[in-house]
Amino acid sequence: MLRAGFLILGFFLIVQQVWGQPRFRQARETRFMHYEAINLVSRDSSKSRVDILYRISHGFFVPVKNTDNSFPWNFKRRGEVLVELVDSLGVSKARDIHRFDIGADEIEERLIPKGWYQGIISFNVSPGLYTVVVEVSDLESTRTLLDKNSTIRAKKFGHNEFQTSTPLFVYWANDSLPPEALTPENFGGNLEFGAGSALFFELVSDLLAENPISIAYSISTKEERDEDPKVVLADTIHQLMAFSNFDLEPTKTDESIRYELISSEKTNAVGILVPFASKKLPLRRFTLALTLKQDTSETKINKSFQMIWPDMPRSLKDVNRALEALEYLTTEDELDSLMEGSFGTRRDNLEAFWAARDKTPETAYNEAMAQYYRRVDYTSRNFGTLNEPDGSETDRGRIYILHGPPTTKERKLDPSMGFQEVWAYEGLNKKFIFIDEGKSGDYVLSSQQDL
Repeated sequence: MLRAGFLILGFFLIVQQVWGQPRFRQARETRFMHYEAINLVSRDSSKSRVDILYRISHGFFVPVKNTDNSFPWNFKRRGEVLVELVDSLGVSKARDIHRFDIGADEIEERLIPKGWYQGIISFNVSPGLYTVVVEVSDLESTRTLLDKNSTIRAKKFGHNEFQTSTPLFVYWANDSLPPEALTPENFGGNLEFGAGSALFFELVSDLLAENPISIAYSISTKEERDEDPKVVLADTIHQLMAFSNFDLEPTKTDESIRYELISSEKTNAVGILVPFASKKLPLRRFTLALTLKQDTSETKINKSFQMIWPDMPRSLKDVNRALEALEYLTTEDELDSLMEGSFGTRRDNLEAFWAARDKTPETAYNEAMAQYYRRVDYTSRNFGTLNEPDGSETDRGRIYILHGPPTTKERKLDPSMGFQEVWAYEGLNKKFIFIDEGKSGDYVLSSQQDL
């Protein structure tokens, strides 16, 4: 692991005030895949390194019964990822294929959070402009994803130039200790809502050892096209979290991809980490503007990104639906008041309602809100009837939304009263009795009793 060459003299965040609640405007994203191409410094000085990081939803692949006794799962999904770099003349200059199996105990996968297959494919190529081709195939069907809309410029990193690699967002929980590995967020250059983050990049300079480097950055957003951007985070850094004599070695675990920091003789680059208060950022589109200075040399990084919530409850994605779901927590008059006004006003009303109930106001992610709307989603799917397709509007849905899953649930048939369901909640010391007189699935709350 990398030990030598780590320079850490201090790190001071200057954070301006930001919003504490998400704006409920989910980032647009490919349904099944995220990928990002980044340019890094190569060990071979005549080449440039291009890494393609990808993340694919398990739901893209068709599960089949597993017949391989050496594979310890009931079902498997079989996939293939092809990545290719094509030059300006249309000639393929680098190509690799990853094949993989994904195990599952059940044919239907309902994971929260979602299940992902991730990987990194790394190439060393001649400097130049390349089209990135990514093709994902399900080996059990004809389903494919093909994307060739991205380009990457592989730089010629010289010893006499002041320049940076492609910036990469990584998960970051500790802003003081030297890392042994970096875990990319790997959402196509975007940030995961509620996660701690840092920006990583390599800096190439002849003056790395002799002269200090300073960094200034700002993160801004704007609601409408005709308004000025509003800065929500800003920092000026004179003492860097940096490390030298290293290289990035891609590795993979069952749950994520990582870059191990290994010792290297690559002396013309230094790695720099810039942690920032990403947990405060709401669901918005942002622009990052970063300036590095060393003596008279200066270079800039500009990066657009979105905060995305991959497992955002469905009932929270639409403001009107999210407000309507508050019927069990408000009076009728209060709910009518929350639903008045323009879209922006209703959205702000929803944010304010949950901000008052947020036990962790220092972050944009609101655990109570997320739990409530996950319950709404669950009841909508599982308790619907012919008379009321939306299960969240039923008696069972209301009790589940308010109190969560019961400690025990018993169903029985009473010849005179029809089907009964008895939900017991030990923590509440109560039980709720639902009756379906018509044996049609319409369970109505008949009584509430102490245990």
